[in-house]
Amino acid sequence: MSNEASKPYGGKDTPTLIIREKGEAWNQPFAVVYEPFEGNGTNGSVQSVETITQLGEFKGLKIKSNLNGKIITQYAFLMETANDTFEDAKLGITFKGRYAVATLDEKEKIQSVYIGEGQSFSFKKMKINAKNGKTTAAFVDLSGSKPMINSSNEIEIQR
Repeated sequence: MSNEASKPYGGKDTPTLIIREKGEAWNQPFAVVYEPFEGNGTNGSVQSVETITQLGEFKGLKIKSNLNGKIITQYAFLMETANDTFEDAKLGITFKGRYAVATLDEKEKIQSVYIGEGQSFSFKKMKINAKNGKTTAAFVDLSGSKPMINSSNEIEIQR
């Protein structure tokens, strides 16, 4: 029961999910994609989840979802430090930082990028760089004709 939550949640049962992996997380890392939804088990949007590795090490997830009949792909990168770099020429993605999520539409056109702690992100010709090389948190919406930016530090965008 939630004893410290305010209304309307205080006093209600608190859903809890416990996951235990045997072995050390450093040697056997894992990530979870959690999608809450109402109704039966057939109305979720997540269609598939693939592991992204580099030189045999876990670097993130590729998540395909069906949102209102449109397929989107999200690349979620989970690095050890803000100075780590992931690069995949085949995907056309380079990321320097700790955490990022890039969302692509059904035509593989980039729609948005969230950087939780990072210095740069590029997808094909599009590049986002934190000015002065500072680590930043940023959300960049690229779905319109002009990028919408919300960032903790100044960033530069090339399209």
